[in-house]
Amino acid sequence: GRIATKRAGESTMLNAGALNGVLRWNARIKKSLERARESRSGLAPPENWITETAHALYGGEEGLSDSFVSTLWWLDELGLLAREGVDKLFRQALIGARYGLLDQTTVEPRPDYFASFLWKKLMGEEVLQLPITEAPDRKLRGYLHRGATKKRKGLVAKRFTVLLINLDRNSPLSVSFTGGETRWTERYLLQGEGGFLSKNLTVNGVRASDDLVFAWGKKATREKYRCDSFSPAELPTETIEVLPVSALFLSAAIS
Repeated sequence: GRIATKRAGESTMLNAGALNGVLRWNARIKKSLERARESRSGLAPPENWITETAHALYGGEEGLSDSFVSTLWWLDELGLLAREGVDKLFRQALIGARYGLLDQTTVEPRPDYFASFLWKKLMGEEVLQLPITEAPDRKLRGYLHRGATKKRKGLVAKRFTVLLINLDRNSPLSVSFTGGETRWTERYLLQGEGGFLSKNLTVNGVRASDDLVFAWGKKATREKYRCDSFSPAELPTETIEVLPVSALFLSAAIS
């Protein structure tokens, strides 16, 4: 028989309410896990693993699942479910159809591939409350994580990374932080090259390519993508502006 599904579209991909829909499904999973804990008293508690997640069924939605607008959805889902305490989150596929991280014909990385890499490198495992002075527009999504990072001579510092996502098509959005200024030392502005339906991702205005992943941490790579080279006017402190339909990672390592 036929199965009724709701088609993904530009409006749903950039709709805060639609993105929050995953929370309803996770709430069901959490109830099941609670029942499992009660019935398995004395055993190790079950973990919350969400597998084969994607924003569109049956191979994905052409022109959306394989474009930068999918990246905004994917990063937001990672942030939402980390905040909800999900232990592991798996994509539908590394390669295959239109929602794979790699193009199944050319094996070229899609925007979500690079976004996944940056999330893994920058966002620590400890989820923190985002300290804002006032609630931002619903189209501005924000997440703050903390993790350990090694420095020279064996020293270990705490890396704080904030991820801000602007779903608004036309307007930049700003958020103000409490607790004084934070001197962010690394910036990664993610945009679609030429628009949010682009199949190419830019990082600080430079098209992402294999060197972002395979030469990560190299001086030449960081200079190419301007990850940590700011003029004083470009360094955000307590107030951050996010450009339309973009995602912004800001990171700082604090000893």
